[in-house]
Amino acid sequence: MAAWTTSSTGIPGTLTLVDMQGYWPGISMNVATSQTLTGTPTYRYANGAGLRLFLAATAASGATAHNVSISYTNQTGTSGRALPVTVACTVTSVIPHIVHSGTAANNYGPFLPLAAGDTGIQNVANVTLSAASGSGTCALVLARPIAQITLSVNGLMTEKDLLDQIPSLPKIIDGSCLTWIYLAGTATATATSSTFAASTEFVWS
Repeated sequence: MAAWTTSSTGIPGTLTLVDMQGYWPGISMNVATSQTLTGTPTYRYANGAGLRLFLAATAASGATAHNVSISYTNQTGTSGRALPVTVACTVTSVIPHIVHSGTAANNYGPFLPLAAGDTGIQNVANVTLSAASGSGTCALVLARPIAQITLSVNGLMTEKDLLDQIPSLPKIIDGSCLTWIYLAGTATATATSSTFAASTEFVWS
């Protein structure tokens, strides 16, 4: 895999290749009561092994500070599992910013933390905000991380060999929906001012 950016504010940064498994759209950021989620994704990974969650903005959120909590079913089928720590969302007008990711206290990213002993997610029952933000919507996305590559020099292609480096030859399952998540190491210019590119090569066996 290889990646690069021409943006001076795009470095340092990390690109994570993920397999998108499904998402729950239309989560209001202006509601302080539990929002029940319906529908169960069809898994490409047995029992949801390795699947992680992130909450991405689909419309700008309001200015009122708020935390997020979820109730989910883990990889063993145990329901009622909860985030083990307080997770704060960050006010954002950037679409599709991962709202719990940033540099503020109690920000976590790119994925929501799991309860101790959990290694995957089968389903999510509900999402609750501690306060109505004032506006905005989000999508709760379920994805499996595949591999990461770090951007460290502006304009220079970074390459990673997944045969000899960790993780060693991660499997890409038929029907995968691959995309990239960018985790910024510093304040990054808007998408119209920042160019990112990445490529991957696969071996079939």
